[in-house]
Amino acid sequence: MMILIFFFLIWSFGLNSAFTCNDDSDCQNGGKCIQISKDLAYCVCINGFTGEKCNNAPQVTTTVSTTTATNNICFDKLCRNGGSCMQLSGNMAYCQCAQGYFGIFCEDKESTTESTSGTANETSIETTTNTTTKSSQLENCPSDLNICRNNGICYYTDAGSITCNCPLPYNGTFCQIANVFCDLNPCKNGATCEQTEGVDGKCICPPGYQGRTCNTKPCDADQNPCKNALTCLQTDDKTICLCRPGYSGDFCEISL
Repeated sequence: MMILIFFFLIWSFGLNSAFTCNDDSDCQNGGKCIQISKDLAYCVCINGFTGEKCNNAPQVTTTVSTTTATNNICFDKLCRNGGSCMQLSGNMAYCQCAQGYFGIFCEDKESTTESTSGTANETSIETTTNTTTKSSQLENCPSDLNICRNNGICYYTDAGSITCNCPLPYNGTFCQIANVFCDLNPCKNGATCEQTEGVDGKCICPPGYQGRTCNTKPCDADQNPCKNALTCLQTDDKTICLCRPGYSGDFCEISL
């Protein structure tokens, strides 16, 4: 089965082929190098430039009354692993992947094992679960480069590559795999999992715990670092202080 992965491009940008970013000088004429994975990158071109390294000047067609620029999005080697680039009207194109491959550029290979917990209308491809969480070091992708599905959040990592932070019960490179919530064993601290409608579910927390996966509890009185806080909550790896009005800071230590 052929898998069609669509991507949209605004008029001022060109999407270019796979290589590894060394620095922004890899892309010419003001283009920016974006690293998607260890061995997959592309140049985002501006001002009508195209080509693998944004090295092709805009093609200008002059008529009696108007001058227009044409932008050929498809070019050699844009789609990998035997995929074919199909340009549609305007600035829209997609890679039609050969059987056994998927991804924006057909860069990912399907597993021979299908997930038994996919949605009824989409084949679930087994990929490594993305467990990256948002931190102060992660920067959101531009809206036109957000490739994450099912409300996944796109981030640049510290290494400059793109990653998707997927909400439960989704995972996969692009959050494209819908799992049955309870099959993921997400509930912690002795909580039980209750399957609800479709693939979703909820955790029934034991006394003292709360949160989507029952990973949050009130801080112990003798280990409460919060100052001037209404509530102190302890998760698996951090303390959350909910400050009283007029205070801020990680531990509500700053008076406004």
